[in-house]
Amino acid sequence: MADQNITTRQDFSCKGNRAEYNSWSNMRQRCTNPKTQKYKYYGGRGITVCARWASFAHFLTDMGRKPTPKHSIDRINNDGNYEPSNCRWATHDQQMENTRSDRNHVITLNGQSLTITEWAATLGIERSVMYRRLKRWPLERALTEPLFPKIKTRPITFEGETMRLKDWAFRIGITSSVLHRRLRNWPLERALTKPPHRK
Repeated sequence: MADQNITTRQDFSCKGNRAEYNSWSNMRQRCTNPKTQKYKYYGGRGITVCARWASFAHFLTDMGRKPTPKHSIDRINNDGNYEPSNCRWATHDQQMENTRSDRNHVITLNGQSLTITEWAATLGIERSVMYRRLKRWPLERALTEPLFPKIKTRPITFEGETMRLKDWAFRIGITSSVLHRRLRNWPLERALTKPPHRK
């Protein structure tokens, strides 16, 4: 049985398109392979890749080559799928501009309708953090889970063990600032158990 995540040898051998191939391959992994780290933010949220883009050749035909190395694949609608009508090559600045265009988008939860900026304000978090939450988390959790109060000084309890942030960071092998960022954006279990990235 052919691996669904591997393109044909003919497609793979397209010379001069390595950057585009890597983008295509990573896109498919995020959406189809539960073993990848980012699957829960994409495939786990129901984001899919259209059938046409099972072929790298079709993907390249529809998307064309990256304008510059700084461009990456961007979904115009972050809740939409990977398909020709919803994807483009975009720089980080362009993607942020796309994000800003959604500021007035109203989200309703439990009878309360607010813009993304307003939802962020209710939790005392940055709008950029709320965008990341909405991209990665279920809606209710993204709009209701508060930040850890006084996270740098208060004890943190996990699996029956209580320590200060700097002690947890030392155990994991990361700096306190890195762990602080983790706890602002990740579930507690992942923040305290994921090993440091090794180059």
